[in-house]
Amino acid sequence: MMKLSLAPLAVLLLASAPALAGADAWPGVATAAHPAFASLPEGHFPEVPVQPRPASVPASSHVPGFFVVPPREDQGKRFREMGRGEAILVGSAERARAFAEGRPEPDDGKGMCFTEGPSPQRVDEDEDDGLPPPPLDWPARAESLVALQFQSGGGPDASAVHAIRGEHLVLDAQSDGQTASLEVTEAWVDARTRGARVLQRATLRFERVYAGPNHADVYAAREGETIHVVMRSPTSPIDEKTAIVQFEAGSRSFAVAMPGGAVEASDCGHMHLVLRAAPGTAQMATLQSIAFLPPLEGDEAVVEAQDQAFPERIAALKLFALRRRPYQVSVSASATSADPHPVVTIAAEWLGRERRNGG
Repeated sequence: MMKLSLAPLAVLLLASAPALAGADAWPGVATAAHPAFASLPEGHFPEVPVQPRPASVPASSHVPGFFVVPPREDQGKRFREMGRGEAILVGSAERARAFAEGRPEPDDGKGMCFTEGPSPQRVDEDEDDGLPPPPLDWPARAESLVALQFQSGGGPDASAVHAIRGEHLVLDAQSDGQTASLEVTEAWVDARTRGARVLQRATLRFERVYAGPNHADVYAAREGETIHVVMRSPTSPIDEKTAIVQFEAGSRSFAVAMPGGAVEASDCGHMHLVLRAAPGTAQMATLQSIAFLPPLEGDEAVVEAQDQAFPERIAALKLFALRRRPYQVSVSASATSADPHPVVTIAAEWLGRERRNGG
């Protein structure tokens, strides 16, 4: 395993290529020094709402990026028979229309990631360590579609109102993805009326601290001594834009092992999590994924003349010719009484031998 422990006040970029992959380096990645911890982007992240949820939100109230639609008729009927109702929250107008019309509603990757809260989720599950409990955090799970239920009948009911955080990750094209912005919107969403009302908004800047294969990158920012981490899912290694829909949809789903052992999942391309390290403690999150490596010389895809009219077939041939190898990336934060700031560690390792993707 290649592991890089970061000295106090310094964060270094552990990159893939020679360190992790040797001769199998994925392109576009290089090891480089990173700014000191104190110069990481800093901002205030919206907190879990503590005020009482409203009894209802008017149907006329809307929040950009929050599209609330009724369930399909068969699903709605099943809930009504159980004395309950349901509303579906999605992050794009296109997906909302498709869902309302009963058509397949694949995630187009352009909408928001949603997290439902608040949740009494403790980052550190140990209640006997003598330390004060950490602040409550939004759950790390991220969903492109959220099913919101409520009790049928009666008037306004606060239990039908859900606290939702929506996030949209925007990469900075001018820096070639070295920096990114996380656009955050917190809102009350009423499943009964399908209205939504903004609680607060924020836009926060992140900097890339790990460049992974197929753009499965890791970004970091700070809020005081708290480390905010954004992990991205891999993107397609194939260039043909018309033939990778299924690959892209599948690649946006991934899971991360969180501090305390719980596993959180995302199906919308990124996950935002929090690491805190009081003196004498450490926290770590781990992502496992697949690196798609270029084919070896002589193993490239063979595209026949009759294939030229079928971009889907060309993409499939190129995808099968790639090599795949499982790996994991861990991000941790630790602290001792001598550290003026948390020490961040990035570790990457292969988890198995490479195989041809189509074999």
